[in-house]
Amino acid sequence: MIRDYRQACAVLGVKPGAERDEIKSAYRELVRRLHPDAHPGQNETTRDAMALVTEAYAFIEDSEFTDPQAVRARAAARIIGGGATGGRTAAERDRERKRFEEACRQERQKRKEQLSAELEQKKGELAQRRKEKEILNEIRMIRLAAAISAALSSEGKSGS
Repeated sequence: MIRDYRQACAVLGVKPGAERDEIKSAYRELVRRLHPDAHPGQNETTRDAMALVTEAYAFIEDSEFTDPQAVRARAAARIIGGGATGGRTAAERDRERKRFEEACRQERQKRKEQLSAELEQKKGELAQRRKEKEILNEIRMIRLAAAISAALSSEGKSGS
């Protein structure tokens, strides 16, 4: 059972205060090596190791922002070279997220307008085809009526 942050880091093979990407990478590598789906027929020790790795990763994820040493290490990394967040403050990340969300909203709106325009164009084309069919049907009816009229008048002349 994982009791503290240092122990969890030791299980994953990373230093306390390691960046999130490094922790995730170490976790994934261990899971790849230990996962039962990848290695059927594993013994109970391997299954226990897999459970311990999963527990360690969950512990780090849960305690990442509460462990004082990890917080200090991330702060120092930001001061020295930017760290995992690239040196951005929470407000900057929030503004960036809002800009991204607004860009997505505008893109959705633009796509919606484009689809609406295409729909209106298709409706217009369909209405035009219906009118053309109606006109062709009227022409056929007029020709049929003319043919019937001609047949009746020729019948009347030959019948006399």
